[in-house]
Amino acid sequence: MNQLAFAYIRRSSYKQQQNHSVETQKARILDFAKNKGLSIPEDFIIIEDVTSAYSKKASQRKALMKLKDRMIESSINTVVFNEESRMDRTGYTFVLDFYRPLLQHFGKVNIFTTESSEVWSPDAQHVKIAFILYHQESTIKSERAIGDLKGHLQTEQGKRPGAKVPYGY
Repeated sequence: MNQLAFAYIRRSSYKQQQNHSVETQKARILDFAKNKGLSIPEDFIIIEDVTSAYSKKASQRKALMKLKDRMIESSINTVVFNEESRMDRTGYTFVLDFYRPLLQHFGKVNIFTTESSEVWSPDAQHVKIAFILYHQESTIKSERAIGDLKGHLQTEQGKRPGAKVPYGY
């Protein structure tokens, strides 16, 4: 019999609702689990929909905290993520709010990504580099979005909304 495991899927924006992000992550996770000898029942797949891992700490992400609680309640210490960017974009809140409490409870936590057959570790050099790159990518996107918004607002200054001018003006 295969070992039971959880899966965590995160869709970070409304834009991703049209690009089958959840379905793609789910397919990759289930394929990985099958090859690894893990069994992930449908109700063990936790989906965090339209939640940024850049602007929300891990402790503020309801589905991730629900996953942590369910892992503890069920005594299942194994979870599969599609990739590190689905865990966190800051590089530290996932470790502080999810990984360490589980490690303290279980003594050993089996976290996998579909990109490696090895158990995930926040101490691994490639993980640290990946988190730095994900954080930098999110910072650039955020600054670009703010810049676009400011530019749009500045060009709109002095213009009235698209309604008729009231009588007497």
